[in-house]
Amino acid sequence: MKIKKKDFDIFTLAFLDIISCGFGAVILLVLISNTAGDVVNSVKEDAVDTLLGQLTSLESRRESLAGEIDAQKKKTRRSWPKAVA
Repeated sequence: MKIKKKDFDIFTLAFLDIISCGFGAVILLVLISNTAGDVVNSVKEDAVDTLLGQLTSLESRRESLAGEIDAQKKKTRRSWPKAVA
């Protein structure tokens, strides 16, 4: 009597379970990484907006201080000859 060998089937139920779980895990990782990237970009945009507001404020403050310095220089130049004489 001849022993019958089982047919070799690569796509068994266990193999398909493992492959589908792995594929699901990869999809989940992709979805999570994209969502985290969006949150980080949103936080970065908020930080950039805040920094731009601070920059604008500091530039206007610098301009007003430069104007005050010019006014003080003019005032000093006008009073300097009087103080020396």
